[in-house]
Amino acid sequence: MFTLKKNYFLVLASIAILTAAGFATGQGTVREIDVTKADVCSEKYRDDTDFGFEHRRFQQTEKVTYYRYRNILEKCPNSQGRYDIENKSRALEEEMGERSFLIAMYYFRLFLETGRGGNGAKSRLKEIVVKMPTYSRVSEATVWLAEIERLLAGQP
Repeated sequence: MFTLKKNYFLVLASIAILTAAGFATGQGTVREIDVTKADVCSEKYRDDTDFGFEHRRFQQTEKVTYYRYRNILEKCPNSQGRYDIENKSRALEEEMGERSFLIAMYYFRLFLETGRGGNGAKSRLKEIVVKMPTYSRVSEATVWLAEIERLLAGQP
């Protein structure tokens, strides 16, 4: 059993690892829109992104890594290892989609039982439909999104 001191050490060690990769310092934020093509196509950018993929224990790291891979695929269509990048990007999308889907279903059940959580379910499902088009359960998410929107509008 971990003590509080050991858990605290693990958190600090994880932050140190992520900082070394540039994720916790603002260099790896989701808002990496203005990164130049030369930067994205560099080997260092790819190595940092692969590091984030291998150490994706936190949701934010997972999301940043996903968007960095999408950046590489978009700006460097002929990059070396494209197949590997596409597979890792799909794996991340599946993980993020499944997490969002399960959270949405929790909020949906909460809404049916208590009348609260409808907007939480709607936002999670909308995120899946809009941002994760290749997620395996996107069609199911679309059906649930239509259902929650109907219920929120007060239709029987």
